[in-house]
Amino acid sequence: MALAHLKPIRLGMVALVLGVALAALAGRLFQLQVLDHERYSRLARSQHRATQTIPAQRAGIFSSDGVELAVSVPIKSICVDPATVAARAKIIRSVALTLSRATGLPYRIFFKELSSDDPLGWTIPVKSETAARAIEALRIPGVAIIRKDGSSGPARLLSVNTKEVKNPSEHVRSAAAKLSELTGLPREKLLAILERKADCVWIKRHVTDGEAEAVQALGMRGVVVCEEILGPQTSKSIRAFPRKIGDPESTAERLSEALGERVEKVRELLDRRARFAWIKRRVEDNEAAAVLALDVPGVFTRDEYHRFYPQGELLGQVLGYVNTDQVGQAGVEQALESKLAGKPGKRRMARTSGSGLICLPGLKDVEPQPGEDIVLTIDSSIQRIAEQEIAAAVGKWRPDRAVVVVIDPSDHTLLAVANWPPFNPNAYSSYSNAERKRREHNSAAVGLYEPGSVFKPFVAALVIEKHLANENTVFNCDYGCGVINGRRLHDVHPYGLLTLRKIIVKSSNIGAAKTALLLGPNRLRSGLVRFGFGGKDDLPIPGTPRGWLHPVSTWTSYSISSIAIGQEISTTAVQLCNAFAIIASDGRRVPPRLLKQAAGDEESAFEQAIRPQTARRIRSILAEVVTEGTGKRARLDAYVVGGKTGTAQIALPGGRGYAPNHYNSSFVGMAPIENPRICVLVTLRRPRKAHYGGTVAAPAAGRIIRRSLAYLRVPPQYRHDDLTAQARHGWHVQAELGRGRSTAN
Repeated sequence: MALAHLKPIRLGMVALVLGVALAALAGRLFQLQVLDHERYSRLARSQHRATQTIPAQRAGIFSSDGVELAVSVPIKSICVDPATVAARAKIIRSVALTLSRATGLPYRIFFKELSSDDPLGWTIPVKSETAARAIEALRIPGVAIIRKDGSSGPARLLSVNTKEVKNPSEHVRSAAAKLSELTGLPREKLLAILERKADCVWIKRHVTDGEAEAVQALGMRGVVVCEEILGPQTSKSIRAFPRKIGDPESTAERLSEALGERVEKVRELLDRRARFAWIKRRVEDNEAAAVLALDVPGVFTRDEYHRFYPQGELLGQVLGYVNTDQVGQAGVEQALESKLAGKPGKRRMARTSGSGLICLPGLKDVEPQPGEDIVLTIDSSIQRIAEQEIAAAVGKWRPDRAVVVVIDPSDHTLLAVANWPPFNPNAYSSYSNAERKRREHNSAAVGLYEPGSVFKPFVAALVIEKHLANENTVFNCDYGCGVINGRRLHDVHPYGLLTLRKIIVKSSNIGAAKTALLLGPNRLRSGLVRFGFGGKDDLPIPGTPRGWLHPVSTWTSYSISSIAIGQEISTTAVQLCNAFAIIASDGRRVPPRLLKQAAGDEESAFEQAIRPQTARRIRSILAEVVTEGTGKRARLDAYVVGGKTGTAQIALPGGRGYAPNHYNSSFVGMAPIENPRICVLVTLRRPRKAHYGGTVAAPAAGRIIRRSLAYLRVPPQYRHDDLTAQARHGWHVQAELGRGRSTAN
């Protein structure tokens, strides 16, 4: 009776449990099918969709005369999906495991047999029909089930033909060998890429001592600092062992901070599951076709663009270069990346069951948008003249560095910016890290230096502008040794009484300092600012610095005399040449320009730094510097050249004095002096055989002026064989430019 009484209760409990379970299942189905339907639909679509990036063509860079300086051409590159290449190894392991379970034999037997190169097949009995069907469902080439009729013996046999089921490792090695033969890359390197078994990855090569110490201070397991031998030198590099790193995310962030690298880049290096690797970039069409003909799983080609610089080293430092991913790394390429790069497109694909990608109707592509072409103000012919002449000067005087800047004073556009040593953007990857940094450095635009005596005409211009003196005002130059505000100054040659004109012509330090005293600190500094000193040029070149001109509140009793002779002030070669272009353009101050304005654009606004009359008087003095003073070696028969020499001592690091016998030797000139068409600056850093600017830099500047004016078809002022031409220069210039001289207040 008791049992009969409990039976309905048990049935009720079972029914209740089943009801609850069914209700829970129904609720879950409702959630999946109704509430979360859209979310899971999106997830399913994302798992079966893939997006390929279509690269945009990088825009070109051209000179003002239409010469191609940088262009992008379509190329193909070979890439690999290591997981796909190694997929057969996974299949073999899966087959061996399945066969082991189906037959009851050890796994290692099947793996060994499947991996062997034995051309003979072999058979083994299968213990059940279920196992036989599972093996047949795998559809593995070379693996089959043989069924026998009869009551005696096994009903099913597993047949394996090892000729068809090849060793997966051998498959990978064969692919590596073929790819090596086609691409010319080392077989071992390709094998490591295909198998993806490397335990070590480089994080950053050739790091600084500070970076190495920062990484060592982190004390991270699996990250080490090692030294590499580079010829006679050694270099520190950072490498990591991903399998030993417990927390890759944290490690990537800490390494990124220590090395100044993007965290995404470091994280990718530490990720061992990456499904993509480059085999060789920029291959020829025949190489790409040969690789595709191999039909190696996971190895494919990708369309890219290759950046090419048709003129080689011409304007190399200004142009910069792009890396293998077509991203600007220096110069105009980096500064105008957003304009040049364009916008990549997208190709939407569908995934197949074998991890392949196919195009399906209805999946629309987003077409790439090419970048915007850039036209520079550089004239390729004048740029070539500048580079040829500076190379000749370097060969004679053997400086550490040399620069040339050529500016058109009419609109202050840069016609040439030449740096030595040269840099070839096409071969940036062939330089060592240190050598690339040395060569790609654009000294003309980003290198600050004290100009020295080439700075003196600006002090004279300000004194004349303020009516504190005129070019005939006489100063006592103390016979080559004078004390100005407690500072002892010397001249190369002893001079007594000199006019302001002769102070510039003879380049007297003592006379220039006494001239600057008439201005005082405030008028001197504000006047120099009007010439552009202490400012920053708005050029499309990364790292363009601000000139160094301290506020008056920090000046010492020595500052006026120091600035008057081009010390205690720093400038770039471009900024200095543009300041002379202000004198050449009758006092109009316009920022230097490197980008050519589009047709219809308004001209840049300008301010009047000095009066036109003052600018013309300074030009007459500069002409006398070339005819009678320190710049005689820049003199030309066909044109009247004006200019100024400078021989500036190089300051020691930290500003503690000057290095003995180390000089920046300069000359800045303009011609024709009545209406200058070009301004040319030449500076050689630490020339070896001589150091005076008039000896080292003036001859190169004169040749650049002569060749450039001939190219620009500027009519000569005198016949080449007119023996009296140079004798007339001084009279002609003073007669034309020196009219109406003002008197000192």
